[in-house]
Amino acid sequence: MHITDFTHIPDLKRKQLLKAGIETVEQLASTQPKKYYDFRKITRMSEIQGDTDGPVAIVGKIQGFRSGPKYVTAIVDDGSGTLLNVTWFHQPYIERTLYLYVPYIFCGKISYSPTFNNFSMAAPVFYSCHKSDFGRIIPVYRKIPGMSVEYFRDTVKLAASMLIADPDFEDSLDADIRSALEIPEIKEYFRMLHAPMSDTDLEKATQRNIADKLFPFALKMAWRAKGLSDTTPYRMQSFQKTVQFMESLPFSMTKDQRQAVETILAGLKSGKRLDALVQGDVGCGKTVVAVAACVAAAENGYQSVIMVPTTVLAEQHYRKFSEDLQGSNIKTVYLASGMKAAERRNVLKQIENGEAQVIVGTHAVISESVVFKNLALAVIDEEHRFGVKQRTAFREKTGTGVHSISMTATPIPRTLANAFYGGDTKVINIHTMPAGRKPVQTVVFGNEEKVYEAMYRQIQAGHQCYVVCPLIEDSDSDALAEVESANQTAKKMKDWFAQYPEVHIAKVTGDLEKNTIQKRIEEFAAGKAQILISTTIVEVGVNVPNATVMVIKNAERFGLAQLHQLRGRVGRGDAQSFCVLLSKDRNNPRLRTMVATNDGFEIAQEDMALRGTGNLVGIEQHGFDQCVTLMLQHPDMYAKCVEQAKVLIGSDKIQGATYQQMLVDSADI
Repeated sequence: MHITDFTHIPDLKRKQLLKAGIETVEQLASTQPKKYYDFRKITRMSEIQGDTDGPVAIVGKIQGFRSGPKYVTAIVDDGSGTLLNVTWFHQPYIERTLYLYVPYIFCGKISYSPTFNNFSMAAPVFYSCHKSDFGRIIPVYRKIPGMSVEYFRDTVKLAASMLIADPDFEDSLDADIRSALEIPEIKEYFRMLHAPMSDTDLEKATQRNIADKLFPFALKMAWRAKGLSDTTPYRMQSFQKTVQFMESLPFSMTKDQRQAVETILAGLKSGKRLDALVQGDVGCGKTVVAVAACVAAAENGYQSVIMVPTTVLAEQHYRKFSEDLQGSNIKTVYLASGMKAAERRNVLKQIENGEAQVIVGTHAVISESVVFKNLALAVIDEEHRFGVKQRTAFREKTGTGVHSISMTATPIPRTLANAFYGGDTKVINIHTMPAGRKPVQTVVFGNEEKVYEAMYRQIQAGHQCYVVCPLIEDSDSDALAEVESANQTAKKMKDWFAQYPEVHIAKVTGDLEKNTIQKRIEEFAAGKAQILISTTIVEVGVNVPNATVMVIKNAERFGLAQLHQLRGRVGRGDAQSFCVLLSKDRNNPRLRTMVATNDGFEIAQEDMALRGTGNLVGIEQHGFDQCVTLMLQHPDMYAKCVEQAKVLIGSDKIQGATYQQMLVDSADI
């Protein structure tokens, strides 16, 4: 039933519920209390000697009121001989809603004043004269604007009682699933949730709540895994040229890189579809692992495609692949938006007839005009930068049985990776950095002019510097009053460095044309500018080994993952590099983490603890996703949900309307 058809409450109240996001009676009945008060134990005023550590429950009758322009105080007598002053501020209506000589429950922290020798409770967190509240566990709900806490609580209970009495209201989970998950039936759950009689009721209601969130999540994940074939027609046998390629590199691959390639080659040879997640720190050399995998595909007569999130990174990868594959007779092509029509047609023709063996590009590689001849390997780099719909389209484009490699510099726990990518995903970690790399030294600093001086010393030594700002232009927002834009920074730095005419400053921001951005980045890479001022447009895809300084202005405005990615733009050569976090908030936990470690895996764990995991189910890509959090907190329940989801998918019950509704958004995972 839609909330607009809920005739038991006035129109105004229905509008308030709609504004709060409650659209149906079932949503109202499913409202989770934010906490519970246990009124099975009532405290007597005679037992209280001073300030209480936390809220206590007092039952007493109001003997009278005192009021002023800004307060109302009720004098409460619980019969123990000690009075309690309960005060509300800026709520004059309170005196009109409370009755003298009627028993009330008041819950709150009590303070004792030795000066006046009295006890007081300011703004009780709960008060009620409902007889049903006495001696019971009472749920406390969120505040709905314009609606009293008591009214909302009564409305929730009314909605729950209506559904409990409705013979046509059915549980979304059948009896077999409930039994396996050890959770109560939905109507009994509503009773336990809103009128618990014991601690056992609370525990069972909690388990049902967790299951109601985790089971649809597990069902969607299992459905997605079902859609991914575990077999493949693209079984690869020969890797002689791949080994020769690795040995011909002008550097020695690290142990982790070699292990990653060996794991991938074993998967390609196994006869089963390879599904690998390669995660490693910025600059650890994931790209060369992808190149080796593409060489293996080409050696066995197949095509491979690499999709990256930005044009800058795509062009960099294309140059890297072309350079590494030079002399190997492996044809590499580039495909992105903005190409000339004739050039694009030529590339599409080479892809369709199989002449192009390695295709590097942006999301243009998943457009309808792209037709692969014998695609066997699909690689997504910086996958966390793609939206859910783009990832889904990539999977559909590459087809069933195509081997898949995802690469990310945002490490995630193995449990989470297996849930999101599938239980058979090979999680390959690259920890070691290439030889000769020195850890970037990171500091939090507030004196900007001193930073300019340090930058100039690095420039005198022949190096280059990045300066990153959170905004492009100035903002009128009061909240951003102290946040300096790229334009402001460029003007300030050009004025300061005017005393050193040999220093050239370039600026790139997202409002510039792509060609202009690319040209300025290439000029910086070629050493034509010593300082590059930008927004986070340089977060990925910019590789300038000569750059040794990364200055991040208003660093407290950035997330940990962004800060780590930006820091990864320096330290790519053999010279000592530095990351300066310019901020007045020197105790910011993210900034302290950046100073404490260069390890991307540690940073990812701290990032998850500080801001959550992001919503992995559905299209939303931010926020603290409750399903993922519950999965990590309750692995046993999640394991049961996964098991039951697989059983359900293999049965006729999956065709039921309720379960089909759970799968409506499965394509967006």
